[in-house]
Amino acid sequence: PDFIFLRPLTHSIDQKTLLVDHSWKNDNVPPFVTQGIPMGQKYGLGSHWVNFDRLKICGPTSPCLNVSHREAAKYYPVGPPYLLHYNDWKLLAPKWSEFAPRVYAQYPYLLAEMYAYCCAAAHLGLKHFTVNHMMLSNVHMSDEGWQLTDSFDTS
Repeated sequence: PDFIFLRPLTHSIDQKTLLVDHSWKNDNVPPFVTQGIPMGQKYGLGSHWVNFDRLKICGPTSPCLNVSHREAAKYYPVGPPYLLHYNDWKLLAPKWSEFAPRVYAQYPYLLAEMYAYCCAAAHLGLKHFTVNHMMLSNVHMSDEGWQLTDSFDTS
């Protein structure tokens, strides 16, 4: 993996230490990750996957088909690290694996597997609480957790 965790990874969602994505209002922040309430790092995925042929990916009766661009951008543009309850993982992992080749058939590029995750989560109605502090990728991004590294001793 290409991650170094700089603080403990827990199921608690403490607004004092987390950088909550701006699309969430403080009164809507869940207290912790539990079954049906997953959390993930917000990535720049947006709602692009909503333009895929979701009928071919998720199937004709899937709730994935009813996700709007707005909902996709708020609840599903997540990537590692993902935090889910064990029971949610047991449902999501097989769907993610099933949907990945179908997404890749339509989008044979980097991030196809992440879009497949979005489709699988939407299929199961696992709306993710999104945070901005668990992954750093671009020093020019103002909404990533770079300020959390400012206090590190570099000597």
